[in-house]
Amino acid sequence: MFDSRERIEAILSILEDELDFHNFVNSGVIMEHFPLHKRKVSDIQEVFTSRKWGLMKGFVVGGFEAKMGPLNFVKSYLGEKYAFEFAFLLHYQGWLVFPMVFGIILTGYQ
Repeated sequence: MFDSRERIEAILSILEDELDFHNFVNSGVIMEHFPLHKRKVSDIQEVFTSRKWGLMKGFVVGGFEAKMGPLNFVKSYLGEKYAFEFAFLLHYQGWLVFPMVFGIILTGYQ
């Protein structure tokens, strides 16, 4: 129903309605407050970098729907906005492979 980011935002809004976090920070009771994550960022980077080439190939050739695992992982951890940005950048990188190959051939020819 809700992903983890939406759940955390709902819980945070309920807590902020009940507790005055700014007063606690200003008085020195707490230093800062932030939600804890279940996974480490290094786990996300490992999964994303290990599977991004297949996803880039899927964006260029087709059939990327079956390889959306890394983007779904990013979406559940960081949100849709950043997952969309990652998808755009992977799509862009995938299509830049063709001019890169042409440039390498042209440089070798010169």
